[in-house]
Amino acid sequence: MELKRKAQGLPMNVIVLGVISLIVLVILIFIIINQTGLLNKGLMDCKSKGGSCISKSSCTADVVSYNCDGDDEEGSDIVCCLSRCLAKKGQCVDNEDCSGEGKDKSYFTECENQGKVCCVSSTT
Repeated sequence: MELKRKAQGLPMNVIVLGVISLIVLVILIFIIINQTGLLNKGLMDCKSKGGSCISKSSCTADVVSYNCDGDDEEGSDIVCCLSRCLAKKGQCVDNEDCSGEGKDKSYFTECENQGKVCCVSSTT
């Protein structure tokens, strides 16, 4: 008497489910990689940090390495100019112009390089 053995295999629905799962996984990885790139672009953008994209020669504040449109071109002198005074919502003015009620002087800014002070209004 001969015994016939049938091979055990995976059912077709398990194989189909595995293929669909792999496709979904690849799509999710693709979406995550693309969104991470957009997030990085937003985090390294000059304007989102309060800076201005101007020529290096006209920047009287700190030059920082955030992204500006056109700064990757060869020979471009466009830089991200970040003003600590403007970040504090102040203005560079002469010392005598920043006296009186509701005005505070903020030190250690780029205004000192110009012989001025950063004047911040303490009233909102």
